[in-house]
Amino acid sequence: KNFFFHFISQPRQLIMTQDALVIICGLLALMYLGIYSLHYFQDVPDLYLQEQSIREPTRLTNESPIYHSNKSSNLRVGLDIRYDSYKLRSGNLNDIWEIAIQFAKKTDRGINIDNNLITIGYINYCIENLQLGSHKVISIPKDYKIDSKWLVVLFVGFVKQLTVEFYIDKPIADDAIDISKISLPSPPQGSYKFINNYTPEKDKGIAIRLHNQISQGIKSIVDFTQLNIVSGVASTIKHLPNSDTYRNSKMVIVSNNSTNEDITNLIVKLLTGLILNCNITICDKFSEVDSNAAIISVPELKLPFVSNKSDTITERLQRYLLTKSVFPFRGTKKLIYISTSINKKSALSLYDLNTIRIQHQARVVKELCYYNIVGPIILTDYYDYRQFNIKVNKVGCIAQSLEIKLINLQDEWGNLLVRGYTIGKTLNVVNDQQEKLQPKDNDGFMPISIVKGKWGNDGCLYVL
Repeated sequence: KNFFFHFISQPRQLIMTQDALVIICGLLALMYLGIYSLHYFQDVPDLYLQEQSIREPTRLTNESPIYHSNKSSNLRVGLDIRYDSYKLRSGNLNDIWEIAIQFAKKTDRGINIDNNLITIGYINYCIENLQLGSHKVISIPKDYKIDSKWLVVLFVGFVKQLTVEFYIDKPIADDAIDISKISLPSPPQGSYKFINNYTPEKDKGIAIRLHNQISQGIKSIVDFTQLNIVSGVASTIKHLPNSDTYRNSKMVIVSNNSTNEDITNLIVKLLTGLILNCNITICDKFSEVDSNAAIISVPELKLPFVSNKSDTITERLQRYLLTKSVFPFRGTKKLIYISTSINKKSALSLYDLNTIRIQHQARVVKELCYYNIVGPIILTDYYDYRQFNIKVNKVGCIAQSLEIKLINLQDEWGNLLVRGYTIGKTLNVVNDQQEKLQPKDNDGFMPISIVKGKWGNDGCLYVL
Protein backbone atom coordinates (compact mmCIF):
# COMPACT_ATOMS: atom_id res chain seq x y z
CA LYS A 1 0.00 0.00 0.00
CA ASN A 2 2.75 2.43 0.91
CA PHE A 3 4.60 1.42 -2.27
CA PHE A 4 1.51 2.35 -4.36
CA PHE A 5 1.00 5.79 -2.78
CA HIS A 6 4.74 6.48 -3.10
CA PHE A 7 4.58 6.24 -6.90
CA ILE A 8 1.23 8.05 -7.12
CA SER A 9 2.85 11.01 -5.41
CA GLN A 10 5.92 10.79 -7.72
CA PRO A 11 4.58 10.07 -11.28
CA ARG A 12 7.86 11.07 -12.94
CA GLN A 13 9.77 8.40 -11.04
CA LEU A 14 7.05 5.89 -12.05
CA ILE A 15 7.67 6.67 -15.75
CA MET A 16 11.41 6.20 -15.28
CA THR A 17 10.77 2.87 -13.58
CA GLN A 18 8.54 1.78 -16.46
CA ASP A 19 11.29 2.67 -18.95
CA ALA A 20 13.79 0.63 -16.94
CA LEU A 21 11.43 -2.34 -16.93
CA VAL A 22 11.03 -2.10 -20.71
CA ILE A 23 14.79 -2.00 -21.16
CA ILE A 24 15.31 -4.96 -18.84
CA CYS A 25 12.58 -6.96 -20.57
CA GLY A 26 14.09 -6.12 -23.94
CA LEU A 27 17.54 -7.27 -22.83
CA LEU A 28 16.11 -10.50 -21.46
CA ALA A 29 14.26 -11.09 -24.72
CA LEU A 30 17.44 -10.49 -26.71
CA MET A 31 19.37 -12.89 -24.46
CA TYR A 32 16.69 -15.55 -24.91
CA LEU A 33 16.67 -15.09 -28.68
CA GLY A 34 20.47 -15.22 -28.72
CA ILE A 35 20.61 -18.47 -26.77
CA TYR A 36 17.75 -19.97 -28.79
CA SER A 37 19.41 -18.96 -32.08
CA LEU A 38 22.54 -20.94 -31.16
CA HIS A 39 20.70 -24.03 -32.36
CA TYR A 40 20.89 -22.65 -35.89
CA PHE A 41 24.67 -22.28 -35.66
CA GLN A 42 25.40 -25.71 -34.20
CA ASP A 43 27.66 -27.94 -36.30
CA VAL A 44 25.46 -30.91 -35.48
CA PRO A 45 22.15 -31.26 -33.61
CA ASP A 46 22.17 -32.38 -29.99
CA LEU A 47 20.75 -35.75 -31.01
CA TYR A 48 23.90 -36.49 -33.03
CA LEU A 49 26.07 -36.26 -29.92
CA GLN A 50 23.59 -38.28 -27.86
CA GLU A 51 23.68 -41.29 -30.19
CA GLN A 52 27.32 -41.84 -31.15
CA SER A 53 27.09 -45.60 -31.56
CA ILE A 54 24.66 -48.37 -32.40
CA ARG A 55 24.06 -51.30 -30.08
CA GLU A 56 22.76 -54.72 -30.89
CA PRO A 57 19.39 -55.70 -29.39
CA THR A 58 20.62 -58.94 -27.80
CA ARG A 59 22.77 -59.31 -24.70
CA LEU A 60 24.12 -62.10 -22.54
CA THR A 61 24.10 -62.42 -18.77
CA ASN A 62 26.53 -60.05 -17.07
CA GLU A 63 27.53 -58.58 -20.45
CA SER A 64 26.68 -55.38 -22.24
CA PRO A 65 25.24 -55.35 -25.76
CA ILE A 66 27.68 -55.21 -28.67
CA TYR A 67 28.33 -51.61 -29.75
CA HIS A 68 29.66 -50.39 -33.09
CA SER A 69 30.01 -47.09 -34.92
CA ASN A 70 26.86 -45.31 -36.05
CA LYS A 71 28.66 -43.94 -39.11
CA SER A 72 28.22 -47.24 -40.89
CA SER A 73 25.83 -50.16 -40.53
CA ASN A 74 28.70 -52.52 -41.38
CA LEU A 75 32.32 -52.69 -40.30
CA ARG A 76 34.76 -50.89 -42.56
CA VAL A 77 37.06 -53.61 -43.84
CA GLY A 78 39.04 -51.49 -46.27
CA LEU A 79 39.06 -48.66 -48.75
CA ASP A 80 36.00 -49.99 -50.58
CA ILE A 81 37.70 -49.43 -53.92
CA ARG A 82 36.26 -50.57 -57.25
CA TYR A 83 38.03 -52.91 -59.61
CA ASP A 84 37.08 -54.88 -62.76
CA SER A 85 33.66 -53.62 -63.82
CA TYR A 86 33.01 -51.84 -60.51
CA LYS A 87 33.39 -54.91 -58.36
CA LEU A 88 34.05 -53.89 -54.76
CA ARG A 89 37.06 -55.15 -52.85
CA SER A 90 38.93 -54.10 -49.72
CA GLY A 91 42.15 -52.74 -51.21
CA ASN A 92 45.77 -53.33 -50.23
CA LEU A 93 49.02 -51.39 -49.77
CA ASN A 94 49.79 -51.54 -53.49
CA ASP A 95 46.50 -49.78 -54.13
CA ILE A 96 47.43 -47.00 -51.69
CA TRP A 97 50.78 -46.61 -53.43
CA GLU A 98 49.06 -46.47 -56.83
CA ILE A 99 46.89 -43.60 -55.54
CA ALA A 100 50.04 -41.80 -54.30
CA ILE A 101 51.77 -42.26 -57.68
CA GLN A 102 48.77 -40.93 -59.61
CA PHE A 103 48.69 -37.75 -57.50
CA ALA A 104 52.49 -37.34 -57.57
CA LYS A 105 52.56 -37.35 -61.39
CA LYS A 106 50.54 -34.14 -61.32
CA THR A 107 51.94 -32.35 -58.27
CA ASP A 108 55.41 -33.88 -57.74
CA ARG A 109 54.58 -34.10 -54.06
CA GLY A 110 56.71 -35.88 -51.52
CA ILE A 111 57.37 -36.22 -47.81
CA ASN A 112 59.47 -33.66 -45.94
CA ILE A 113 61.69 -35.13 -43.25
CA ASP A 114 64.90 -33.76 -41.68
CA ASN A 115 64.45 -30.64 -43.88
CA ASN A 116 64.73 -32.85 -46.97
CA LEU A 117 62.01 -33.54 -49.51
CA ILE A 118 61.77 -37.24 -50.32
CA THR A 119 59.70 -37.29 -53.48
CA ILE A 120 57.24 -40.06 -54.27
CA GLY A 121 59.14 -40.52 -57.51
CA TYR A 122 62.40 -41.24 -55.65
CA ILE A 123 60.72 -43.72 -53.29
CA ASN A 124 59.20 -45.43 -56.33
CA TYR A 125 62.65 -45.53 -57.97
CA CYS A 126 64.00 -47.28 -54.86
CA ILE A 127 61.11 -49.75 -54.96
CA GLU A 128 62.02 -50.59 -58.55
CA ASN A 129 65.80 -50.82 -58.14
CA LEU A 130 66.62 -51.77 -54.55
CA GLN A 131 67.95 -55.32 -54.54
CA LEU A 132 67.30 -57.26 -51.34
CA GLY A 133 68.08 -60.75 -52.64
CA SER A 134 66.02 -63.56 -51.14
CA HIS A 135 65.25 -61.67 -47.92
CA LYS A 136 61.58 -61.67 -46.96
CA VAL A 137 61.86 -59.43 -43.88
CA ILE A 138 63.33 -55.95 -43.37
CA SER A 139 64.40 -55.49 -39.74
CA ILE A 140 64.51 -52.06 -38.09
CA PRO A 141 65.51 -51.40 -34.46
CA LYS A 142 62.53 -49.98 -32.65
CA ASP A 143 64.57 -47.03 -31.38
CA TYR A 144 65.95 -46.26 -34.87
CA LYS A 145 65.55 -42.54 -35.58
CA ILE A 146 62.76 -41.93 -38.05
CA ASP A 147 64.58 -40.45 -41.02
CA SER A 148 64.50 -40.57 -44.83
CA LYS A 149 66.02 -44.07 -44.93
CA TRP A 150 63.42 -45.37 -42.45
CA LEU A 151 60.73 -43.86 -44.64
CA VAL A 152 61.98 -45.29 -47.95
CA VAL A 153 62.58 -48.76 -46.51
CA LEU A 154 59.05 -48.81 -45.06
CA PHE A 155 57.47 -48.25 -48.47
CA VAL A 156 59.83 -50.70 -50.16
CA GLY A 157 58.60 -53.36 -47.77
CA PHE A 158 54.94 -52.40 -48.20
CA VAL A 159 54.93 -52.41 -51.99
CA LYS A 160 57.17 -55.47 -52.42
CA GLN A 161 55.11 -57.33 -49.80
CA LEU A 162 58.03 -57.81 -47.45
CA THR A 163 57.48 -57.85 -43.70
CA VAL A 164 58.82 -54.73 -41.97
CA GLU A 165 59.90 -55.87 -38.51
CA PHE A 166 60.53 -53.43 -35.65
CA TYR A 167 62.60 -55.25 -33.03
CA ILE A 168 63.90 -54.40 -29.56
CA ASP A 169 67.07 -56.42 -29.12
CA LYS A 170 67.19 -58.82 -32.07
CA PRO A 171 64.95 -59.84 -34.98
CA ILE A 172 63.33 -63.28 -34.99
CA ALA A 173 63.28 -63.98 -38.71
CA ASP A 174 66.13 -65.98 -40.28
CA ASP A 175 65.52 -64.46 -43.71
CA ALA A 176 65.73 -60.84 -42.47
CA ILE A 177 68.01 -58.05 -43.62
CA ASP A 178 68.75 -55.23 -41.20
CA ILE A 179 68.22 -51.62 -42.26
CA SER A 180 71.87 -50.91 -41.45
CA LYS A 181 72.89 -53.20 -44.31
CA ILE A 182 70.64 -51.52 -46.87
CA SER A 183 72.11 -48.83 -49.12
CA LEU A 184 69.72 -46.56 -50.97
CA PRO A 185 70.34 -45.70 -54.64
CA SER A 186 72.36 -42.56 -55.20
CA PRO A 187 72.18 -40.02 -56.71
CA PRO A 188 68.43 -39.56 -56.16
CA GLN A 189 66.31 -40.23 -59.21
CA GLY A 190 62.60 -40.23 -59.85
CA SER A 191 60.26 -42.69 -61.49
CA TYR A 192 56.49 -42.57 -61.71
CA LYS A 193 55.99 -45.83 -63.54
CA PHE A 194 53.96 -48.24 -61.46
CA ILE A 195 51.86 -51.11 -62.81
CA ASN A 196 49.40 -52.51 -60.31
CA ASN A 197 47.82 -55.58 -61.85
CA TYR A 198 45.59 -56.99 -59.16
CA THR A 199 45.73 -60.61 -58.02
CA PRO A 200 44.38 -62.00 -54.73
CA GLU A 201 47.99 -62.70 -53.69
CA LYS A 202 48.57 -58.96 -53.37
CA ASP A 203 46.19 -58.88 -50.39
CA LYS A 204 48.20 -61.45 -48.42
CA GLY A 205 51.22 -61.40 -46.18
CA ILE A 206 52.37 -59.83 -42.91
CA ALA A 207 53.08 -56.15 -43.50
CA ILE A 208 54.34 -55.12 -40.04
CA ARG A 209 55.80 -57.11 -37.16
CA LEU A 210 56.16 -55.24 -33.88
CA HIS A 211 58.06 -56.39 -30.80
CA ASN A 212 56.77 -55.11 -27.49
CA GLN A 213 58.23 -55.37 -23.97
CA ILE A 214 55.19 -55.90 -21.75
CA SER A 215 57.06 -56.46 -18.49
CA GLN A 216 60.24 -58.04 -17.17
CA GLY A 217 60.66 -61.39 -18.94
CA ILE A 218 57.43 -61.02 -20.93
CA LYS A 219 57.43 -59.83 -24.52
CA SER A 220 54.92 -59.87 -27.33
CA ILE A 221 55.29 -60.08 -31.08
CA VAL A 222 52.38 -58.61 -33.04
CA ASP A 223 51.83 -59.34 -36.74
CA PHE A 224 49.70 -56.90 -38.71
CA THR A 225 48.37 -57.91 -42.13
CA GLN A 226 47.73 -55.55 -45.01
CA LEU A 227 44.02 -55.72 -44.20
CA ASN A 228 44.72 -54.51 -40.64
CA ILE A 229 46.57 -51.45 -41.93
CA VAL A 230 44.21 -50.63 -44.81
CA SER A 231 41.21 -50.92 -42.47
CA GLY A 232 42.88 -48.53 -40.03
CA VAL A 233 43.47 -46.02 -42.83
CA ALA A 234 39.91 -46.40 -44.13
CA SER A 235 38.48 -45.93 -40.64
CA THR A 236 40.51 -42.73 -40.20
CA ILE A 237 39.27 -41.27 -43.48
CA LYS A 238 35.64 -42.30 -42.93
CA HIS A 239 35.68 -40.71 -39.45
CA LEU A 240 36.05 -37.32 -41.14
CA PRO A 241 32.68 -35.77 -42.08
CA ASN A 242 34.08 -34.80 -45.49
CA SER A 243 37.58 -35.93 -46.44
CA ASP A 244 37.58 -33.58 -49.45
CA THR A 245 38.00 -30.72 -46.97
CA TYR A 246 41.55 -31.91 -46.33
CA ARG A 247 42.61 -32.91 -49.83
CA ASN A 248 45.75 -31.17 -51.14
CA SER A 249 46.40 -29.63 -47.72
CA LYS A 250 49.42 -29.58 -45.41
CA MET A 251 49.85 -32.43 -42.92
CA VAL A 252 52.43 -32.51 -40.13
CA ILE A 253 53.17 -35.69 -38.17
CA VAL A 254 55.12 -35.36 -34.93
CA SER A 255 57.06 -38.61 -34.80
CA ASN A 256 57.62 -40.95 -31.91
CA ASN A 257 58.70 -44.59 -32.02
CA SER A 258 58.85 -45.56 -28.36
CA THR A 259 55.66 -47.67 -28.40
CA ASN A 260 53.72 -49.86 -30.81
CA GLU A 261 50.87 -47.37 -30.72
CA ASP A 262 53.15 -44.53 -31.81
CA ILE A 263 54.59 -46.48 -34.76
CA THR A 264 51.29 -47.77 -36.12
CA ASN A 265 49.60 -44.39 -35.60
CA LEU A 266 52.38 -42.66 -37.56
CA ILE A 267 52.03 -45.17 -40.40
CA VAL A 268 48.24 -44.81 -40.53
CA LYS A 269 48.43 -41.01 -40.66
CA LEU A 270 51.19 -41.19 -43.28
CA LEU A 271 49.12 -43.43 -45.57
CA THR A 272 46.03 -41.30 -44.94
CA GLY A 273 48.00 -38.25 -46.05
CA LEU A 274 49.02 -40.00 -49.28
CA ILE A 275 45.41 -40.86 -50.12
CA LEU A 276 44.36 -37.24 -49.46
CA ASN A 277 47.33 -35.98 -51.53
CA CYS A 278 48.62 -33.94 -48.61
CA ASN A 279 51.92 -32.13 -48.47
CA ILE A 280 53.36 -34.24 -45.62
CA THR A 281 56.04 -33.23 -43.12
CA ILE A 282 57.45 -35.47 -40.38
CA CYS A 283 59.18 -33.70 -37.48
CA ASP A 284 60.42 -34.52 -33.98
CA LYS A 285 58.89 -31.71 -31.92
CA PHE A 286 55.56 -29.93 -31.73
CA SER A 287 57.43 -26.62 -31.80
CA GLU A 288 58.53 -27.47 -35.36
CA VAL A 289 54.95 -27.76 -36.62
CA ASP A 290 53.98 -25.40 -39.44
CA SER A 291 51.25 -23.09 -38.16
CA ASN A 292 49.58 -23.29 -41.59
CA ALA A 293 49.19 -27.08 -41.43
CA ALA A 294 45.61 -28.27 -41.84
CA ILE A 295 46.20 -31.67 -40.17
CA ILE A 296 48.51 -32.20 -37.21
CA SER A 297 49.10 -35.60 -35.61
CA VAL A 298 50.91 -35.61 -32.28
CA PRO A 299 51.39 -38.14 -29.45
CA GLU A 300 50.08 -36.74 -26.19
CA LEU A 301 53.54 -37.06 -24.61
CA LYS A 302 54.93 -34.61 -27.19
CA LEU A 303 52.15 -32.06 -26.77
CA PRO A 304 53.21 -28.89 -24.90
CA PHE A 305 51.85 -28.37 -21.42
CA VAL A 306 48.32 -27.01 -21.51
CA SER A 307 48.21 -23.85 -19.40
CA ASN A 308 45.49 -23.56 -16.76
CA LYS A 309 45.52 -19.76 -16.77
CA SER A 310 42.20 -17.96 -16.43
CA ASP A 311 40.28 -17.43 -19.65
CA THR A 312 39.93 -13.95 -21.07
CA ILE A 313 36.42 -12.65 -21.76
CA THR A 314 36.79 -13.67 -25.41
CA GLU A 315 37.99 -17.15 -24.46
CA ARG A 316 35.09 -17.59 -22.03
CA LEU A 317 32.68 -16.77 -24.84
CA GLN A 318 34.47 -19.19 -27.18
CA ARG A 319 34.40 -21.93 -24.53
CA TYR A 320 30.68 -21.33 -23.96
CA LEU A 321 29.99 -21.63 -27.69
CA LEU A 322 31.95 -24.89 -27.85
CA THR A 323 29.88 -26.38 -25.05
CA LYS A 324 26.80 -25.49 -27.11
CA SER A 325 28.20 -27.39 -30.16
CA VAL A 326 29.06 -24.16 -31.97
CA PHE A 327 32.60 -24.05 -33.38
CA PRO A 328 33.65 -20.38 -33.07
CA PHE A 329 36.46 -20.56 -35.66
CA ARG A 330 34.53 -21.40 -38.81
CA GLY A 331 37.13 -19.79 -41.04
CA THR A 332 39.68 -22.50 -40.24
CA LYS A 333 39.84 -26.19 -41.12
CA LYS A 334 42.77 -27.05 -38.84
CA LEU A 335 42.51 -30.49 -37.23
CA ILE A 336 44.74 -31.83 -34.44
CA TYR A 337 44.93 -35.56 -33.69
CA ILE A 338 46.17 -36.35 -30.18
CA SER A 339 46.98 -40.01 -29.53
CA THR A 340 47.72 -41.93 -26.35
CA SER A 341 47.42 -45.47 -25.03
CA ILE A 342 44.03 -46.49 -23.66
CA ASN A 343 45.64 -48.18 -20.64
CA LYS A 344 47.79 -45.21 -19.63
CA LYS A 345 46.73 -42.23 -17.56
CA SER A 346 45.83 -39.28 -19.73
CA ALA A 347 46.68 -35.76 -18.58
CA LEU A 348 44.11 -34.09 -20.84
CA SER A 349 40.59 -33.51 -19.56
CA LEU A 350 37.63 -32.47 -21.69
CA TYR A 351 38.24 -28.93 -20.43
CA ASP A 352 41.86 -29.15 -21.66
CA LEU A 353 40.73 -30.32 -25.11
CA ASN A 354 38.58 -27.20 -25.44
CA THR A 355 41.55 -25.14 -24.26
CA ILE A 356 43.61 -26.60 -27.11
CA ARG A 357 40.78 -25.85 -29.57
CA ILE A 358 40.75 -22.24 -28.42
CA GLN A 359 44.53 -21.76 -28.30
CA HIS A 360 45.12 -23.26 -31.75
CA GLN A 361 41.72 -22.39 -33.29
CA ALA A 362 41.46 -26.01 -34.38
CA ARG A 363 39.24 -29.02 -34.13
CA VAL A 364 40.66 -31.76 -31.92
CA VAL A 365 40.24 -35.52 -32.13
CA LYS A 366 41.66 -37.50 -29.23
CA GLU A 367 42.53 -41.13 -30.03
CA LEU A 368 42.94 -43.92 -27.48
CA CYS A 369 45.05 -46.77 -28.85
CA TYR A 370 46.27 -50.26 -27.85
CA TYR A 371 49.53 -52.01 -28.65
CA ASN A 372 48.13 -54.75 -30.92
CA ILE A 373 45.49 -52.69 -32.75
CA VAL A 374 46.15 -50.45 -35.76
CA GLY A 375 44.66 -47.03 -35.12
CA PRO A 376 42.48 -46.11 -32.15
CA ILE A 377 39.98 -48.25 -30.25
CA ILE A 378 37.89 -45.22 -29.40
CA LEU A 379 38.21 -41.57 -30.39
CA THR A 380 36.31 -38.36 -29.87
CA ASP A 381 33.98 -37.26 -32.63
CA TYR A 382 35.01 -34.52 -35.02
CA TYR A 383 32.11 -32.37 -33.75
CA ASP A 384 32.19 -33.31 -30.08
CA TYR A 385 33.23 -30.32 -27.93
CA ARG A 386 31.21 -31.22 -24.87
CA GLN A 387 32.65 -30.24 -21.51
CA PHE A 388 31.21 -31.71 -18.35
CA ASN A 389 32.39 -32.84 -14.96
CA ILE A 390 33.19 -36.55 -14.92
CA LYS A 391 35.68 -38.58 -12.91
CA VAL A 392 37.21 -40.11 -16.06
CA ASN A 393 38.85 -38.12 -18.84
CA LYS A 394 39.20 -40.94 -21.38
CA VAL A 395 36.08 -41.07 -23.51
CA GLY A 396 35.17 -41.58 -27.15
CA CYS A 397 33.03 -43.22 -29.78
CA ILE A 398 34.05 -46.52 -31.40
CA ALA A 399 36.42 -46.68 -34.35
CA GLN A 400 34.52 -47.79 -37.44
CA SER A 401 36.59 -50.93 -37.91
CA LEU A 402 35.79 -52.33 -34.44
CA GLU A 403 33.00 -53.65 -32.25
CA ILE A 404 33.12 -53.55 -28.45
CA LYS A 405 31.25 -55.14 -25.58
CA LEU A 406 31.81 -55.23 -21.82
CA ILE A 407 31.90 -58.31 -19.60
CA ASN A 408 32.07 -58.97 -15.84
CA LEU A 409 29.78 -56.02 -15.22
CA GLN A 410 29.78 -54.46 -11.76
CA ASP A 411 27.73 -51.28 -11.36
CA GLU A 412 27.74 -51.02 -15.18
CA TRP A 413 31.57 -51.04 -15.30
CA GLY A 414 33.21 -53.96 -17.08
CA ASN A 415 36.24 -55.29 -18.93
CA LEU A 416 36.61 -54.58 -22.64
CA LEU A 417 36.21 -57.16 -25.39
CA VAL A 418 37.11 -55.95 -28.89
CA ARG A 419 36.47 -57.47 -32.33
CA GLY A 420 37.33 -56.13 -35.77
CA TYR A 421 39.62 -55.81 -38.76
CA THR A 422 42.43 -53.75 -37.21
CA ILE A 423 43.47 -56.27 -34.54
CA GLY A 424 46.84 -57.93 -35.12
CA LYS A 425 47.81 -61.48 -34.21
CA THR A 426 49.81 -61.56 -30.99
CA LEU A 427 52.38 -64.10 -29.91
CA ASN A 428 53.51 -63.88 -26.29
CA VAL A 429 57.09 -64.73 -25.37
CA VAL A 430 57.70 -65.58 -21.70
CA ASN A 431 61.34 -66.12 -20.74
CA ASP A 432 62.16 -66.78 -24.41
CA GLN A 433 59.40 -69.43 -24.63
CA GLN A 434 56.64 -68.74 -27.14
CA GLU A 435 53.03 -69.03 -26.07
CA LYS A 436 49.86 -69.33 -28.11
CA LEU A 437 48.00 -66.35 -29.52
CA GLN A 438 45.86 -64.27 -27.21
CA PRO A 439 42.65 -66.12 -26.30
CA LYS A 440 39.36 -65.12 -27.87
CA ASP A 441 35.81 -66.00 -26.98
CA ASN A 442 33.47 -67.96 -29.21
CA ASP A 443 32.38 -64.80 -31.04
CA GLY A 444 35.94 -63.78 -31.92
CA PHE A 445 36.30 -60.99 -29.34
CA MET A 446 39.74 -60.20 -27.93
CA PRO A 447 39.89 -59.29 -24.22
CA ILE A 448 41.57 -56.16 -22.95
CA SER A 449 41.19 -57.17 -19.33
CA ILE A 450 43.44 -54.44 -17.92
CA VAL A 451 41.02 -51.76 -19.10
CA LYS A 452 37.63 -51.05 -17.51
CA GLY A 453 34.92 -49.05 -19.19
CA LYS A 454 31.30 -47.99 -18.95
CA TRP A 455 28.82 -47.15 -21.68
CA GLY A 456 27.29 -43.70 -21.51
CA ASN A 457 23.75 -42.86 -22.60
CA ASP A 458 25.39 -41.03 -25.51
CA GLY A 459 26.83 -44.27 -26.93
CA CYS A 460 30.39 -43.30 -25.95
CA LEU A 461 32.71 -45.48 -23.91
CA TYR A 462 34.07 -43.96 -20.70
CA VAL A 463 37.34 -45.57 -19.58
CA LEU A 464 38.99 -45.60 -16.16
